[in-house]
Amino acid sequence: MTGAGRPPHPRPNLPDLTPSAELRRLMRAWRDRLDRHTDRRSGTSGGEPVPRVTQDALARRLGVTPTWYRNLERGIRAGYSTIFLDKVARVLRLDVDERHVLYLLAADRLPAARAGSPATAITDPVTDIVHTQPCPAYIVDAAWDVQVRNHAMDDWFPQLRQVENIMRMAFCIPDTRHQLVDFEGDWAPSMLGQIRGALARWPNNPRLNRLVTDILASNNHARRLWHQPVVRIHADGERRRLYVPHTTDPCLIEIVAFSLMRAENLRMILLKPVRDGRPADPRPPPAPA
Repeated sequence: MTGAGRPPHPRPNLPDLTPSAELRRLMRAWRDRLDRHTDRRSGTSGGEPVPRVTQDALARRLGVTPTWYRNLERGIRAGYSTIFLDKVARVLRLDVDERHVLYLLAADRLPAARAGSPATAITDPVTDIVHTQPCPAYIVDAAWDVQVRNHAMDDWFPQLRQVENIMRMAFCIPDTRHQLVDFEGDWAPSMLGQIRGALARWPNNPRLNRLVTDILASNNHARRLWHQPVVRIHADGERRRLYVPHTTDPCLIEIVAFSLMRAENLRMILLKPVRDGRPADPRPPPAPA
């Protein structure tokens, strides 16, 4: 409460936080940063004038009309192409995070995911997380090649050593299909749907394309399922039943998946046993074969 005769506390002048306003501010700031970079390269102390990086100059570098570029810097959101936005990011020397924000603000979509090297992304702390899990845990890349796995994963799936790939193990090794309860009706549609989703995200990954070719060549059921409109982006939260070696009753597990933000093509997967009943899957079932 304010005292008698005292004016209310003035509200601060809040900036416009709409995507258009943010795009306008950032585009101008990034162009100004190019000016400062030019100053540093020129070796001047500030007394000698240097040519500024104008909107027209940037438009020429991008191969577009000045009006087209000015619209972007004015914060006008439009259907900018991937080629154009990537050129903008390159010319303005944007880093990975800045390119990501440019796409979101200018075109309301995410840029294509960029792969990270397992050699640099899977550090000792990340490896320790996998190995300290009591349940089966592993890290795979975009083609489901296993990069790290723990002892529990080896205990549950010793056949994984033969192929070092989750999808090849499931579709190309018969022992695995017997281990996964209702493989054809439960596991296979989801797994092939995930492969299809990965192809949309990584269309130029040669190992992923080879994986699809090999699975379809070796598994008749996979070939039939491939013609159905089954798509999955991930399996996180799905519950499945499987037989654990040296046990007689199937185990209900929940698939818990994490993306490593440092490398969008790497995922950490846990197969976590659960004790409660299996919930209904809210997604529609695959089309009949």
